[in-house]
This record gives sequence, structure tokens and C-alpha cells, in this order.
Amino acid sequence: MNGDNSDKVMSANEIPPSPKPVTNGEGATPAARYLAIGLAVVAGLLRLIPHPFNFTPVTALALFGGARLRLWQAFILPLLVMVVSDFLIWQTLGWSPFNKLVYGCFAMNVLLGLTLRRTRSPLRIGATAVVASVLFFLVTNFGIWYTSKMDSQTIPAGQGMVLQKEGAKYPFGQIHYADNAQGLLTCYFMGLDFTSKDAQPLGFAGNLLAGDLFFTGLLFGAYGLATRRRGRTVAMNQTPSMPVVTKAAPMR
Repeated sequence: MNGDNSDKVMSANEIPPSPKPVTNGEGATPAARYLAIGLAVVAGLLRLIPHPFNFTPVTALALFGGARLRLWQAFILPLLVMVVSDFLIWQTLGWSPFNKLVYGCFAMNVLLGLTLRRTRSPLRIGATAVVASVLFFLVTNFGIWYTSKMDSQTIPAGQGMVLQKEGAKYPFGQIHYADNAQGLLTCYFMGLDFTSKDAQPLGFAGNLLAGDLFFTGLLFGAYGLATRRRGRTVAMNQTPSMPVVTKAAPMR
């Protein structure tokens, strides 16, 4: 049956909506890439200038990358920051670079970030940052104990460590721990000292936790704000809910 061309009325709510920002790992929004690159630059610079010990955004960068970037980008950004800044620190201060345990922790943090791909919950994001801090603390302090342990028989009885000031490669000296359980526990206890004068203002562990929570909140919060503004802009630019007249195809 032939029919005349007729007008078809389509309401605005039938118009396909604009795509939402991808946050499930299928891709990365421009906002996520720009924020990650910007924080990567900040992370590199912060490691090269005076700052509270352990107060850096590298863990936050790894978590955010795992949650909001493509996986290869999530691994490359923290790795690039660490390699470049480690090399420069090595050249200027002579500190040993490329600690495998540190790099391994940041790789693990990217994998932790994968658990945040489908959430914007501040509670879950904050809890994951705490887990990342604890993981870093346990792994790296175990590495410190393992590489600086010495025969417990050479350490005064009842002590788990001795402090070497002369010829130490760090400005606050170098600690040698007993090669037993007491030495390992002493190493963890020293890392938990929140009043250490060598790591103001909160000590090694306190600065680590504060930095991870601060920069993780800053990065995820900025991303949430950017995508929310983008969503409002898209909504304002959409056609108002008034009829849209289109020509229907002739029926045969």
C-alpha cells in the first residue's frame, strides 16, 4: 500500500543521549588523562624538591590510573615518574635508585585501582588508599630490614638495631637491624614512629598515609568535579523537550 509522506513527531526524550564518560576500563576520558598527566608532572617535581618524607602523590597516581585509565597507561605513568626522578636523585644526591620493592608496590597499587573502576564512593576510594599505604609500609620496611640486617651477635644484647652515623648514605644515618624476629619488629616499630625528627611532621608512616589519602582524594575529587561539570554542560546543550518534526519514509 502506497502512502503519502507523513510527519512523524519525535520528542526530545527519544533523542539518543550523549555518551557518558567511560570509567569502567573500556577507555579513558580526556579529563582522566589530563589529570593523570598533570599529577605525574607534580609527582616528579615533588620528589626533586624539599618535601615531607614519604609525602608524595605516586601512590595516588597508580590508584587513579588503575581506576580511570587504560591499563597500559596506568602502569606507564607511575613507572615513568619513578624512573626519571630516581635517575635525577641518584645523580644529584647519590641515593641508590630503582628499588625493586618500591616499583613492585606501585604496580600492585595499579591493580588495587582496578577494584575502583565501577565506583565513585569516597569511602571505598579512601579505604583502598589506606590498604595501599599499609602494603607499601609492610613491603618496603621488610626490604629495609632484609638489606640492612646484620648478625644479632654483633648487636648489644636486648637491642634489635644499631645506628651508624659515620659514612652513612642517608643524612639521618643508617640503621642496621638484627637478623632475627626482634630486628624485623624493631624495623617496623621505627617506621611507625609518628614523632621522628627525621620525617617531620608525622613520621615516616604518618606522612605516607597522609600523602596517600590527600593526593588520592584530590585526584579522584577533581576528576569527579570535572566529569560532573561536563555532564551539566552536555545537558544544557541538549535540545529542549519540544516536538521535533521529521519526515517519515513512505510506506509501501
